[in-house]
Amino acid sequence: MLTNLPGKCANYMAGTTRGINGAPAMCRFLASQPAAQLPDSISIACRDRAVDHLKSLCVIYTALMCYLSAIVRNWPWRSAMATAPLPRPDLFAHREALRLPAAKVVQTLVEIVGRKLTAYIGGVKDARAVDRWTAGGELYGDAEARLRFAYQVVRTLREHDSPAVVQAWLTGVNPELGDRVPLRVLRESDIDAVAPAILSAARAFLAGG
Repeated sequence: MLTNLPGKCANYMAGTTRGINGAPAMCRFLASQPAAQLPDSISIACRDRAVDHLKSLCVIYTALMCYLSAIVRNWPWRSAMATAPLPRPDLFAHREALRLPAAKVVQTLVEIVGRKLTAYIGGVKDARAVDRWTAGGELYGDAEARLRFAYQVVRTLREHDSPAVVQAWLTGVNPELGDRVPLRVLRESDIDAVAPAILSAARAFLAGG
C-alpha cells in the first residue's frame, strides 16, 4: 500500500486528485502514519502539504454534502408530490374504450369475462353474435355504448385483479350499488344514468384493496 504514496503525494500537490470521494479516506490514512514509517522518497514537507491539501478537500466535501442535503430536503417538488392527488385508475381504460375499434373492445371483454357475459352486456341471447362482433360485424342499438363502458370498468378492475375476481365483481351483489348486481344494473338501466354509480363502485372496490 505504501509504495503508491509518492505518486499520490505528487498528484495532490499538483492539484490532480482523483476525486473528492477518495479525499476523506486518504486524509485519515496519511494523518495516521508516523513519519518514520513512510518511504524515504516522501519528505516530511511533502507529507504535511498533502495532509493539509486533503484536509481542505475534506472540509469542502463535508460542506458540499450538507448543502446538497439541505437543497433536497427543502426542494419544492417534495411538498408538491406529497399533496398531489393520485391519478384515477380508470382514466387509461376510458381512453382505450373510446379509441379502440369495437371488434377489439368485444375481443378483450371475451378474454376477461367470457362470451356469455359479453353477449348479455350487448343485449343478445345467442353467444354466436359475439363471434360476429369480434369479426367486425355491426353492433345495433346501444350495444356498442354498453360494451365500451363495460370495457372501461372491466379493464380498470383487470389492472388490479384476476379475470375470476372481475367476473365475481360483475355478477355479485354490490353494497355500493344498493345491493344490486353491477352487470344487471349496466344491462337493464339507462347507461348515462347508472354509469357514474358503477364507476364509483369500481373505484371503491379498488381503494379497498
